[in-house]
Amino acid sequence: MSRGVGPSWATYRVVGATRAGLADAKEGVGKQPERYKLVEPGTIFYNPMRILLGSIAFLDEGVVPGITSPDYVVFKTKPGFLHPRWFYYWLRSDAGASFIKTLARGAVRERMLFRRLAAAEIDVPPYDVQCAFARCIPAAERAWAAAEAQLMVANALRAAYVRTLFDSEDMRRWPSGQIGQVAKVQSGYAFKSEWFAAEGIRLLRNANVFQGYVAWDEEVRLPSERRSAFTLYELSAGDIVLSLDRPVVSSGLKVARLEDSDVPALLLQRVGRFRIHGLLEPDYLYAFLNSTAFLSRITGHDQSLGVPHVSPSQVEAVELPLPPPSEQKRMADVLGRHTIKADCVCEAVENELAAINALPAALLRRAFSGAL
Repeated sequence: MSRGVGPSWATYRVVGATRAGLADAKEGVGKQPERYKLVEPGTIFYNPMRILLGSIAFLDEGVVPGITSPDYVVFKTKPGFLHPRWFYYWLRSDAGASFIKTLARGAVRERMLFRRLAAAEIDVPPYDVQCAFARCIPAAERAWAAAEAQLMVANALRAAYVRTLFDSEDMRRWPSGQIGQVAKVQSGYAFKSEWFAAEGIRLLRNANVFQGYVAWDEEVRLPSERRSAFTLYELSAGDIVLSLDRPVVSSGLKVARLEDSDVPALLLQRVGRFRIHGLLEPDYLYAFLNSTAFLSRITGHDQSLGVPHVSPSQVEAVELPLPPPSEQKRMADVLGRHTIKADCVCEAVENELAAINALPAALLRRAFSGAL
């Protein structure tokens, strides 16, 4: 394996590595562009501080080259011995994760340096078998991309139903009021990082909240003996939670309802929880929070530069239509019937995605068994 070297950076896009693989970097070139590393086709690169969280990517043949942060490890495999596409997928497999854990070191956060990776030994199938695996994977990737596109269409359909409801003429005939008149937004507690532990009650962070669901890929926990001091921040199934990070119109809001599997948990800062205290149906409120009407109103608030979040008071100041509770329930029921088709499509596509995501591991097993 060989390390990447610094390019003439100005003509390249900046790329990064995420759990999903290759992605455009969130930030542009820093103050020392000459230190950035070239990422060419056939290159594997990873963040040594976050590789255990899936921060590893591969730039395949035919993809436009880029540059990546000087903090990343960038390397190529030896031709004729280790196929880069095979090795990338192996590193992302359960076997690869176990291998990475044996090499990672660090007192505060584990990291995997290239010198440990280069010196390590692994069992690999014959090179022609690796090549057979590499030829099979692009078909799975194309199927995954097609399924992702279907999922986006289904989610857009659901969003269109919500938008139609709150932008309709019928909705404008109802009186309006501020969210704060009918619900309180409770922000989370700023738990100290030195309190975190491997075992205990989970803390719901901004990183766990996505548009329509909660994911616990990266868990932070508080020791159970501290739980009794923070009952104000206890979460329950059915709670509506909202990321208080500054929302962006192009990417939408991160709002979700908690399932039974999401609790028990405590609310961490930068996440808001709604507590209804007026004549408001929870399903109606959740639909409104998912609407472009709410998004446009919350993003319309003035904010000072360097303040990347919204406050509970800003959320509570947003006005929403307030028909009688019986009408709210009827609207939520109609919306539910309209969106059930989109939900069924989403579920089918998500199942398809799960099956596609299992293909690399199955192909790797076949490669090691000689079945490819």
